[in-house]
Amino acid sequence: MDTTTATSDRLVGAVLGERYELVGRVARGGTAVVYRAVDRRLGRTVAVKIIHDNLVGDADYVRRFDREAKAAAILSHPNIVAVFDQGHADDRSYIVMEYVRGQSLRSIIAQSAPLPPLVALNHVDAIARALAAAHEAGLVHRDIKPENVLITNTGQVKVTDFGLAKATSAQSSASQSVLMGTLSYLAPELMTDGTATFASDIYSTGIVLYELLTGQKPHTGDEPASVLYKHVHVDVPPPSLALPSPLRERVPDYLDALVQACTSRRPEARPATGRALEQAVAKVRHRLAQGVRQDPALARALRGGQSGDPTTTIIVDGQLSGAQLAGWNLPQSTAGPDPAESGERTPVLRSDLPAPAVRRAVAGPPAKPLRRISRPPLQVRRRRGLIALSVLLLLGLIGGGSAFWWVRWGRWTTTPVVAGLPESQARAALDQAELKIDLRQEYDEVVPLGSVTRSDPADQQPILRSGTVTLYVSLGPERYKMPTLAELPRDEAVELILSSHLAVGQETEVWDEQVPVGHVVRASQEAGVDLRPDTVIDLEISKGRQPIEIPSFVGQTREAAEAGLGQAGFQITLSEEHSPDVPAGSIVQQSPDQGSGYRGDVIALVVSLGPVMIQVPDVRFMTLSDATAKLKGAGFEVKVEYLISSALSLGLASRTDPAIGEWAPQGSTVILKMA
Repeated sequence: MDTTTATSDRLVGAVLGERYELVGRVARGGTAVVYRAVDRRLGRTVAVKIIHDNLVGDADYVRRFDREAKAAAILSHPNIVAVFDQGHADDRSYIVMEYVRGQSLRSIIAQSAPLPPLVALNHVDAIARALAAAHEAGLVHRDIKPENVLITNTGQVKVTDFGLAKATSAQSSASQSVLMGTLSYLAPELMTDGTATFASDIYSTGIVLYELLTGQKPHTGDEPASVLYKHVHVDVPPPSLALPSPLRERVPDYLDALVQACTSRRPEARPATGRALEQAVAKVRHRLAQGVRQDPALARALRGGQSGDPTTTIIVDGQLSGAQLAGWNLPQSTAGPDPAESGERTPVLRSDLPAPAVRRAVAGPPAKPLRRISRPPLQVRRRRGLIALSVLLLLGLIGGGSAFWWVRWGRWTTTPVVAGLPESQARAALDQAELKIDLRQEYDEVVPLGSVTRSDPADQQPILRSGTVTLYVSLGPERYKMPTLAELPRDEAVELILSSHLAVGQETEVWDEQVPVGHVVRASQEAGVDLRPDTVIDLEISKGRQPIEIPSFVGQTREAAEAGLGQAGFQITLSEEHSPDVPAGSIVQQSPDQGSGYRGDVIALVVSLGPVMIQVPDVRFMTLSDATAKLKGAGFEVKVEYLISSALSLGLASRTDPAIGEWAPQGSTVILKMA
């Protein structure tokens, strides 16, 4: 989901239900707006969907909107966006949903399609699992499209927007389906009779798979009516036909068949439910993972046993011809040679032909009139009969033996040994064997570029003379360059990984002093190396600079302060000043001396020089008042002591403690002794 904040939106900052604080607008659609919000009660980020002002008075839409919450709330599945709550604020309905951090499948298609088949099938498999859960709960989604499929930052697929979901027991309106569904993904039955079934979801999913494989939609047009017409009247073509070479070669026949089965215009020809689709996708993924490029049997099974070739009415010289006259239950003897042997297309009898034409086709041309002839004697007839019978038996043996030899051995040859040969040598060997060539390309981990990986039929296997051998030539190992991700924003790095046919792995948040918050610090693979497709890339994402607690060293020694702050990662500046209270060499002041900072921040320290020292002045023979004034004027405090009783004292200063001429701290007390 996009996390762009629309600061001009008047609802940003509002609190719904005294619980959900809207902090930013995520997306705006035709009927509702989705906001990123904080659930104050649980302290988690959620998505809140609120209907537009102009729909508040539309009772039908409000009921449908409320139904979305009820429909989705009953579903609990890892591939379905969870619905947490529903409510009304100022007559506006809202739904509270799981907030998905990531991007939509539409973004991936725009950036990376055509996707490798296995990557595309991984997405569709998750959609199928989500639909299986919905269908088993009796719900039809009715709006499967890339915009409603979200990919989380960890690569998990989640289907959202059950706004069109409806219980299968309810009546469906064609007009609502057409208006509310997305045109390019609507099933034909929604436009012909308005019926929305589980198979309708399968059709939409098939269109999504086609778009993932090709990067384009199968039915397009300048006018909506032309697109609708194609959905109803035109089959979705095999996706491989929409791809340029060599991309076409990576879509095998059975993957084409899966797309065409899902997008059949007949609902009954599609996989019936999401669970059936999940099983079909599993079979295709298994064969793809094995490296199987063609599997006609699986392709026929996915198409429901049909070859995929349309039946055709064939009339020759005004008469019906062909191997099978479908619908008329004719004897096999009237049908002619087996079309499987002759290579002809199976004809079908047109039901609009009159009965006499059918009878003529079966009976053949009218017999000539009989005429009477004379008969030879009986013995002559017997002798002639024996001779004729002998000739017929001999001819039958010769003809039968020749036919048996031809059918059993004569019309067959074997495929030359071509696996591992360079393409030119393989071509020469097939030309010499008078066999046709269908050239294909595929990646291979072992066979060198330009050499043959395999053939179909394989080496030394039977093949009809003048038949066609499919020759697979190696493109070498399938590799993709690891992009440079360091210091890119996280979302941009993920997009680059996916567009490089790689996979996003584990993401770990780390502190970093240089890389900004949310940007890539490092990846698990070095930039520029060649990697296999879908290689998992782990990322380290910056949390920014690591905060460091600032310890206080006031009153401690300068050495202790320098060691402690330096080890923590701080820079230090020093100054000195006198202090009457802090011993010399200890810290008088530190700034800052609390809180937290970052590595490299500067801490200012003031180191004590100790107190200011003053010399005790000479006050001998001065009167008490003069001596006291002189000592205080020098910066001392004065305490008077009498050597004899004050009554007998002469009133003159005798000495001091500290003694006259000694140095003492400024502000300290000097004892004045009076004689």
